Amino acid sequence: MSNTDELTQLAELHCNISTLKMILTFRGTIKERMGCMSVLILILFGGCGGDKTPPKSDTTAVATKPASDFSYQITKEYIIDQRVNWGVVSVELSRKLSDDEITALAKQLREVKSNYGNLTLTFLVNGMSDSGPAYATVIFAPDMKVERWGSTDEEQQKAALLAKQNLEGKIIGKWHENQYVPETYVIFERGGKTYLREIFERGITDPGSSAPSSNDDQELIKKKVHGSTRFYEKDGRFDGFYVINKVGNLELYDNEGYITTGIKIQ
Repeated sequence: MSNTDELTQLAELHCNISTLKMILTFRGTIKERMGCMSVLILILFGGCGGDKTPPKSDTTAVATKPASDFSYQITKEYIIDQRVNWGVVSVELSRKLSDDEITALAKQLREVKSNYGNLTLTFLVNGMSDSGPAYATVIFAPDMKVERWGSTDEEQQKAALLAKQNLEGKIIGKWHENQYVPETYVIFERGGKTYLREIFERGITDPGSSAPSSNDDQELIKKKVHGSTRFYEKDGRFDGFYVINKVGNLELYDNEGYITTGIKIQ
């Protein structure tokens, strides 16, 4: 059996039905931006974080250990393949880590978890659900490979600056979403019309070099449904809708139902 077949089998064991449904049902913009990278994480890095019932779960006690100015907690640990003693350890972080910090912590945990032949580490930031992509995933099989899906605080700050550039009109709201697609969303009104601006946060280096123009903003259509206002993209590139909920957060839906929530930026 080839290494690719081996990894594919492990990914199939590792991924749950809800995560696969999420990948298959995402459409339009979200699918375009998330699909390739998300599938890459699933197949090459074992980056699913959903609930699962492995054949034999490890019952290692949850442990918390401070490191530098952040702390982490091991929340889940089990074996996904007895043949090669491949372990999975889920780690919750107190804050977002840089790539260097992830690498250093992963090496530290690999030394602690040396009882496994191969090891997958999935990192979630405090508050993230384990039903979607992890903030970062590191795999030792046996060499180390690192993949970060979430945006860092620095990237998020740069996205916030970029979201304001060349924006004319009345801002209805700004939101940040880091669970499925690390993005900053802005809904605003201009000339009697409503628009959506999306800034993909992952990998931003120079906001000044990629300032959005009015051509990048998507016109929205507002519809009242069951007492709430839904925002649909006029060009139909995303066959879902957005809703600002009662606490001011931005909820995303497609025709399969709820997707995720963007948290309001004050």
